[in-house]
Amino acid sequence: HRCAVAGSTEKDEEMQSLPEGYRCGAPNEVLQARGYWVSDGWVVRCAQEEWCPEGSAKSCAAGRIGIGCGRCEDLTRAGASGTCKPCEGAGWLLACAVVAGVLVV
Repeated sequence: HRCAVAGSTEKDEEMQSLPEGYRCGAPNEVLQARGYWVSDGWVVRCAQEEWCPEGSAKSCAAGRIGIGCGRCEDLTRAGASGTCKPCEGAGWLLACAVVAGVLVV
């Protein structure tokens, strides 16, 4: 991918190449590409593309956290669209509590 520097066009020589995992936004705006998680020079290909949306660095789908957006926030569970949803119902609450490590015996 190549990004235009402010005031230039794609035909100008003032284009900057971007490494894998990044994409162009507005002039001089570099974004995290869909399917990648970027932070402070680190680029991680996400296990599921929908976990890591295009956007600013460290962007994750709703309820997802961590490197590569690989975990759901505490007391949430993975949903069908790549997001994490709150645990609801007795069975899900118990399962989420066990996974989150908040169940005290």
